[in-house]
Amino acid sequence: MKKITKLTLFTLSLSLITSPVFALSKEETVYSKLNTNGSLNYTIVTEHLKNDAKEDIITDVSNLTDIKNTNGDEKFDKVGNKIKWNSKGKDIYYEGRTDKGLPISVDISYELNNKKMKLKDIIGKSGNVKITINYKNKEKHNNLYTPFLVTTSTIIKNDNNSNINITNGKVIETGNNNVVVGLALPGMEDSLGVNTSIDLDKTVITYETKKFELNEIYMVATPKLVEKKDLDVLNNVDSLYGTLSKVSEATKKLEQGSKELKNGINTYTTKMNEYNRGMNKLSSGSATLVNGYKELQTGIATLDSKMPELQAATNEVVNNLNTIKTSVNTIYSGNNTLLGYLNQANSQINVSDITTSIQGLVTKKGEINTKIGTINTQINGLTSQKEASTNEEEKAALEIAINILTANKTELTSELDTIDTNISQLTGIATYVGTVKTITEGNEQQKGLNQVNEGLKLLNNNLNNEESNNKITLYKNSIDELANGISGLNNGSNKISNGLSTLNTSIKTLNGYSTELTNASKTINEGATKLNSGIEEFNNSINSVVNLVSNKAKNIENKAKELLKLSDEYQTFTMKENNIEGTTKFIMVVDTQK
Repeated sequence: MKKITKLTLFTLSLSLITSPVFALSKEETVYSKLNTNGSLNYTIVTEHLKNDAKEDIITDVSNLTDIKNTNGDEKFDKVGNKIKWNSKGKDIYYEGRTDKGLPISVDISYELNNKKMKLKDIIGKSGNVKITINYKNKEKHNNLYTPFLVTTSTIIKNDNNSNINITNGKVIETGNNNVVVGLALPGMEDSLGVNTSIDLDKTVITYETKKFELNEIYMVATPKLVEKKDLDVLNNVDSLYGTLSKVSEATKKLEQGSKELKNGINTYTTKMNEYNRGMNKLSSGSATLVNGYKELQTGIATLDSKMPELQAATNEVVNNLNTIKTSVNTIYSGNNTLLGYLNQANSQINVSDITTSIQGLVTKKGEINTKIGTINTQINGLTSQKEASTNEEEKAALEIAINILTANKTELTSELDTIDTNISQLTGIATYVGTVKTITEGNEQQKGLNQVNEGLKLLNNNLNNEESNNKITLYKNSIDELANGISGLNNGSNKISNGLSTLNTSIKTLNGYSTELTNASKTINEGATKLNSGIEEFNNSINSVVNLVSNKAKNIENKAKELLKLSDEYQTFTMKENNIEGTTKFIMVVDTQK
């Protein structure tokens, strides 16, 4: 059986990632050998010119040196950076060398028992080991970095090592070995302007060892994080902006209605205070009138001359009562208008768009689970092949392939976690919109408003019913009768005394009603003021939420689109023709040290 090298197996595994099909495209793989501190030793680049159009001559550009055909005998001519391949309708595979710096720099440090040391000084020793791999993204464009996903993997044996951990990754035990895989996104936090609880610029491996040795460390970097179709969910953000705007407008109308209610009740309270003061004066005057009956008998002439003032005061009382009726009607109408605004706000709230987004993410989650199932099948097949093989090099190569597939599975699992996070966030937004509906349908302010509305309705009915009108008429008629009978006061002092007593009792009763009505108006006014204050605070909160969600969501949406653009634009590490679609990936290796 032909031997398969580890590097070739890495290439075959990575080639499982599908790419778009073009008439002529260029797939590039950059292999770099790193020193144990992460510095660059040398770089070899392999190029695959995919000749789907079966052209006899392929024109390419390259700044590589020591170029050689690695999969055929096709010849080429190179003038400067221009290369013409006599392809004869076939694909071209070639490689060359470059001293160009990588877009991602690597710095590796080692610690033993919390003390930073050189690698050579901890080889063969025991204790707690910490390997820190720092990545620096050097592809910065304004304030954004070209997004690179870096997968770090190595194998740590079980015989001398335990308690193995890796940041942003997974440790998978496979018999005598542990496959350790971690992910990094150098520069992503700076690009998005966010702070996370994890450091995406580095990978840290820790474990306890009885005899330390460094196995090969593989780092695979690619600028392809997502495809454009995966960002279609951002289109739903515009719909969210529209819904938030409707909510904001509805709360503004609600606030305006509460202000109108508050102003109307203030007017009503002012008039009630004026009426109550008048009633207090009338009640006081009536008591004085009764107590001074003897003096009144001697001053009939004076009383007769003052009767027009008493009749005018009576007319004022009646007019004030009519004003109260009008005020109550106005307040009752304004309260109904406010209730209408609440119902209008309730009808404008819609969570269907958010629900649709969540369903789309759930569908995507199902697709990823299907992919993970496929990878599991492939891993099982390779594992069976490995167990059946007697060739140690083949078994080692199969082990690496299993590791790569496991890393891909880990990446998909991470994507599942991201989708779950997005579902959780959208569910939170749906819950928030539902809370708005709850506010418009059953909060304490609306319940209080409904109670106020019922009280106003009862008050309005009481002021306009037949009994109230009869009392007002009786009061006015009593005053008129008093005026008509003042000329006969001398002929019937007993009648005057009885009439004054009746008048005094009626005024006290009416004054009691006035005091109760005034107190009620103060309570209504305080409630309206609190309602208005609460609605203003609610409106400010809604506006703050609308502005926060709109600004944050729009900012992240724009940055995500720009990052996708940078990802698409990074098609080659070396050179390519403008009319050729290109893809590139980087494989960096640190050799075993024992």
